[in-house]
Amino acid sequence: MYIRKARAEDLPRLMEIYSAARAFMRSRGNRVQWGGGYPSSELVAAGIAASEQWVVEEAGEAGEAGEVVATFWFSTAAEPTYAQIFDGAWLSDGNFYGVVHRLASDGSTSGVGAAVLQWCLARCGDLRVDTHRDNSLMQSLLRREGFTHCGTILLADGSPRDAFERVLTAKEAKNLVREQVLMQTRHSFPEGAVALYYALPGEPSLGHLLDKWLGVRTLALPTIEGEAMNFREYTDPECLRKGRFGIMEPHGTRLVPPAEIGVMMVPGVAYTADGQRLGRGGGFYDRYLANPAAAHIHKVGICPPHGLVEWLPTEPHDVAMDEIVVML
Repeated sequence: MYIRKARAEDLPRLMEIYSAARAFMRSRGNRVQWGGGYPSSELVAAGIAASEQWVVEEAGEAGEAGEVVATFWFSTAAEPTYAQIFDGAWLSDGNFYGVVHRLASDGSTSGVGAAVLQWCLARCGDLRVDTHRDNSLMQSLLRREGFTHCGTILLADGSPRDAFERVLTAKEAKNLVREQVLMQTRHSFPEGAVALYYALPGEPSLGHLLDKWLGVRTLALPTIEGEAMNFREYTDPECLRKGRFGIMEPHGTRLVPPAEIGVMMVPGVAYTADGQRLGRGGGFYDRYLANPAAAHIHKVGICPPHGLVEWLPTEPHDVAMDEIVVML
């Protein structure tokens, strides 16, 4: 079961899934929610264009991605209808949280709802969801996954919805992020080597992934050679030596060119939700990723606790991330 961003060509399949979900809700006595053909194809297409609509693919016979079996909308932008809650209170102060809307499955695969909620929690640590009072299936799923009923919110048209939230502890967040990043990178991210980094003080550590991924994907770590950053293959702990800045680097191993790298985990001081990054000022990652040979690399910004900000100054040479993961 793999999760990826929805593409324009997925739209017909997503509308089939939403149609099946509406029929299922009606069969379960929920005759009000998602009325009038909601969500419309225009709304779903807008979510795709904004990179906020996601799909769940079932694994193929050889572990490859297979048919799309579910879809959902996810964002870490503030939800306007959550600004006021009645008959209760949110668990958190609301400075940063994720939101899931329009989660639907074709019913062919078990565990999809739980997998989606876990995936979303790993990307924000604080997740809010609202659902109709008659949607007993969704309400049961949320309670099983540790969500708390917080009160009632009103949609833009004034319709009430039950509001739920789950806030992870630091330990829960660390474990969940590790599991989710491991699962997605091993299977769902583009083929090729995985470029990690050896953390400086204050940066989220990915050291635990080196052993877990060794032998599953080709691993590479950055090396500073003159004024340039390159990546060399990580083969085992014995290949590491302290480099120019006192950071552990592979020595004597094969140079991994940009063309071989499929996904890169990028450290930073701060990030915005849309992928802007503030580094340490050396410009090594920006120069590396600006190379046309690196244009295909899927860039995952690894954001430290409290490192997600609303705005960052940008310059023409800055390279934005494709995805942000907050490591709590």
